[in-house]
Amino acid sequence: MGKHFAKYFLTLALSLIPLVSRGQGQVYTRKAKLEDFASRTTKVVLTGMPVLDIILKEEISSRWRISPYEFCTVQEYERFKNRNLYYFLRFAKDSDFMYLIISKGGLESGEDPRALAFDVLKLPVAPADNSGGLELIYMPAFIDIAQDFMVKAIESDRVAYGGLKTVASKRSTRGRLIYLSEEGAGKAFETSEKLALCGIVVQPAENGSGKHCYKMLIGSDDHMLYYYRRQRIFSKADRSFNATDKFHFKGKVVK
Repeated sequence: MGKHFAKYFLTLALSLIPLVSRGQGQVYTRKAKLEDFASRTTKVVLTGMPVLDIILKEEISSRWRISPYEFCTVQEYERFKNRNLYYFLRFAKDSDFMYLIISKGGLESGEDPRALAFDVLKLPVAPADNSGGLELIYMPAFIDIAQDFMVKAIESDRVAYGGLKTVASKRSTRGRLIYLSEEGAGKAFETSEKLALCGIVVQPAENGSGKHCYKMLIGSDDHMLYYYRRQRIFSKADRSFNATDKFHFKGKVVK
């Protein structure tokens, strides 16, 4: 009872925040901060890696439809990133993963929350090292997943704060053929197999305390996200789709 009441109270509080922000001009939710996205230029930051940049340019040019965009270099990004006139789409790495990030430009600190920079989306796309080309193979889907998330985050604070898992939870895998092997998933994606889902596990190259991986199901024909889970790695079995994951799948799983 207490847990459900807390969830209800949090939902109510979030619904009232926009009213407070309009009345006092002091509190701004993510949804409110993203209202200008469609009218602002998204600067797509080229990496300096020839193959990745060629594919990124091709996919953005043919797919990006939710805001004006232009390509820029890393040096230009460093020059413009403090301006809240722009949004940025870029690749970045930490010690374990490569991410596709969409961020709003702005200051690192200050009193006006509308002027502050923040990451809107951080989508893991490959291991930081020895990626195997995962970010290249699934680039069309990663771009479409990013767009889908942005559209929904602009419309809903629940999505803006809840992240990719919230978006994926709204879609059913029922009636889908689910490929969990790397070979099967890759072939289904390459051929845009109708009603198929491609299983992807983005995992760190090394083992170690506190490591985790990301598990996703991506539609081969529509490039939408149907499952998203951040998995703590305790054993080798956690690095692949396990019984907990499959419990949520309603389609037919292909081994």
